[in-house]
Amino acid sequence: MAISLAPETFATVSTTTLSGLRPLRSLVILGASAPLLATARRVTPFVKVHLIELTRGTKVSHRDLKGVEPGRIAIDLAQIHTSESLTQIKAFAESVHADALLTDDDWVLALLARNRALFEPACAVLAPSYDILLNLWDKACQVRLAAQCGFDVLPTYTLCSAEDIATIPNEAFPVVIRPSYLNSAVPAFKAKVLATRREVSELFAATQWSHPPIVQRFCLGPNLVLNGVRAESGEWLGLRLFNVYRKYHGFSVSMEPIPLPPAMDRAARSFVESAGLTGPFHFELLANPADNKAYFLEINCRLGGTTGKVMELGFDEPGLLFKAFDVAPLSPLPPLRAHRRVTSLRLNLTQVQNELRNRPDPLAYPQLPRLQSIAAALRESLLVHHG
Repeated sequence: MAISLAPETFATVSTTTLSGLRPLRSLVILGASAPLLATARRVTPFVKVHLIELTRGTKVSHRDLKGVEPGRIAIDLAQIHTSESLTQIKAFAESVHADALLTDDDWVLALLARNRALFEPACAVLAPSYDILLNLWDKACQVRLAAQCGFDVLPTYTLCSAEDIATIPNEAFPVVIRPSYLNSAVPAFKAKVLATRREVSELFAATQWSHPPIVQRFCLGPNLVLNGVRAESGEWLGLRLFNVYRKYHGFSVSMEPIPLPPAMDRAARSFVESAGLTGPFHFELLANPADNKAYFLEINCRLGGTTGKVMELGFDEPGLLFKAFDVAPLSPLPPLRAHRRVTSLRLNLTQVQNELRNRPDPLAYPQLPRLQSIAAALRESLLVHHG
């Protein structure tokens, strides 16, 4: 699948109107993550946003959060699947007259989807169906479906046992090993680059696996993020491609919009429609300049870490999310201003700090000599819009 990394300027995305949609006056967000807080700021002052904090204890923080109403509660994530927590969520939603519930935590999203009858029709659960979420939690399943739908896919090896490590061909090294299922590795990690078969064996033995991990050849290149929103009716509301031209510790540092190749467009639509997915999602792909291909990595069926950035680039993911689930603020949301590029000040400064301490990141892109890496991060911080 050929790709182009030439920048493209997009028009701002039109936002939702109330016509034919349920009014959204009060929204409960579960979690104080960056994507959810960006959504809160987007809809203020048209929607009252209330927060249920997801904590590792039950203490409520008192930090000021722009766009969030006072009077939040906290629920311990260790207890989130209990009937008591569900009762607490329902009672809080009723107390603030919530029209909808929204989260970007995978486990909580599945919990709400599985128990949507407890809240609806009075309060809409802004999530795909539970069965769809459950099927797409498996990264190995995602890779198989991606190949069937026309995405380029790297050779993938599933390690069901230590003996399977011998099936990885020598030419595949260095490799990236990733848990194939949500929270399936203890100690937890997102991805690791391993140079030798021995390193794979040592990591496999030192980790507790609830599901077999997957291994793919490591390629150095920029990530591509393909953000989309599909309505419950099946209507496509948006599909935009972004080039992550700088990344650090597995996170998107700097992004810019680029043209969406027709073949990738067809593959993405086929994947989403085959899976029956609705609401917001984002594909993560790896661009390999050596063969001019973009390889499928995974899909996330929710808002994600790039939500705030794509909003700064003109893609109104929160506004389209509401429309996808047939809810809308009483007044149309104002147009977004689309910047040409956006970067993360925090990640840039973290990279500078770690490079000064001589702590390079093997997953960073681009891989530069130490002084050049520091200079690039500082230049990005000074010259590119912060998102």
